[in-house]
Amino acid sequence: METNQTYPIDRVLFETTEFCVNNCYFCYGDYGPNGRHMPPEQFSSYLTNLMEGNLLHPESLLILFGGEILNHPECLEICRIAAEKKGPGMNLVIITSGKFFDEFTEQVETLKVQINLVHHWEVSIKDFESFEFGLDLVEKGNMVLFRYDYLYLADLKKCMRRFFKHVKIAGIWKQFEKNNRGLEKRLRRMRQDASPDMVFIEEFYYPSGNNSNSTGLVFSPLDRSVLRKEAKRSEAPCSLFDPQYRSAVHVTHDGTLYPCHLPRFKKACQPLGNVGDREFIESYGERLHAFKNALKEWQRKEYSITGNCVEGCRRIFRCEPTQKEFS
Repeated sequence: METNQTYPIDRVLFETTEFCVNNCYFCYGDYGPNGRHMPPEQFSSYLTNLMEGNLLHPESLLILFGGEILNHPECLEICRIAAEKKGPGMNLVIITSGKFFDEFTEQVETLKVQINLVHHWEVSIKDFESFEFGLDLVEKGNMVLFRYDYLYLADLKKCMRRFFKHVKIAGIWKQFEKNNRGLEKRLRRMRQDASPDMVFIEEFYYPSGNNSNSTGLVFSPLDRSVLRKEAKRSEAPCSLFDPQYRSAVHVTHDGTLYPCHLPRFKKACQPLGNVGDREFIESYGERLHAFKNALKEWQRKEYSITGNCVEGCRRIFRCEPTQKEFS
């Protein structure tokens, strides 16, 4: 198998829409009710360029999110394009809160039963409505990851209690308890041994008829420096220097590519270029190498620590990205 040195990207987060009405207090993005959508033809062009430019690893994750992707009028079409164009070893992932307008019900219901279209869904649990949406996906045969976000370590206990409360409200507690003996104790031990900003990943079995389906459960820490309310800027690891995320990129609705997993200070983070620009695609490796070297040097001078992000990096190195839009 080829290495990531040949294919510099192994994970693409496609920001298919800026539209969202959830108003989450911890959101880093500029999402809102006036957010713009990525047209399907542009998405097709962006994905084609990345693949034809030999930038994507054969086992890449193609992650579709927003904003709230289920409120994209052409969400289903974008998923179909991704499934048609992706390589055989690539996996398609949808990240959603499970909250969508009634006008998109038919589209969402169709997507739910296309179990061969999406590798798995990651449902960010906002409330019981999100949890119920995730359960419906599981019942329809989808692979689902239930994600609960916590702010401080002290909030983790409350966060785990929310999960069990949602199970009870769903009316499946007896069957759940039978199929997941010891889960509460395991989570309690994990919480007691936890250190700040740990990610907790578990598995639980959802009772469905005479069967039980294996389902993912994750408790994930929030970046406290980018909250919409009461944020205090603080340093956090830059994903470019994280072994798990250093080959991940973020593509916005207009094709702008950020060379990091999630740009913490979006307007202050440095984009490399636009994936609609073939010239940029051809020079991606050189631009990324130059950017990483400049970033390391700047961080050493500014903070004496390499690999931390404090306030974004746009001002340290100009890559002169093109701002064209291509269809």
